[in-house]
Amino acid sequence: MEKDRCSANKIGRQAILARGSRNGAGKAIPCVHAYLRHGDWYDDPDVDLREWPKYADFVVAMMRDRRVIETTDDRRPSGQPRRTGYVGVWEIDDFQLIPNYANGRHHLRFRFVRRLDE
Repeated sequence: MEKDRCSANKIGRQAILARGSRNGAGKAIPCVHAYLRHGDWYDDPDVDLREWPKYADFVVAMMRDRRVIETTDDRRPSGQPRRTGYVGVWEIDDFQLIPNYANGRHHLRFRFVRRLDE
């Protein structure tokens, strides 16, 4: 696995764990993109659970554990993000996953409540 730029700090370790390993509590922490944050709200209108089935596990973890890791990203030519750094670990609330019946995708929204890392 490629070593992340911030892997030496607490946030980086948690983000690496979120990629597929498990932390001490046995739960992954989903990462979310800073460019989709608007004030206290995360707003992603284009979540495709059919094309990316692993996102369903992330959605379940967000709903269950109410925490995420906010990351910074660059966009690849394919449009997919490439993680460049870590902002923080956040408690979240007001979680919404709204189906878009016109295109089969979902709109993911939640509110950032408070920063958990130090």
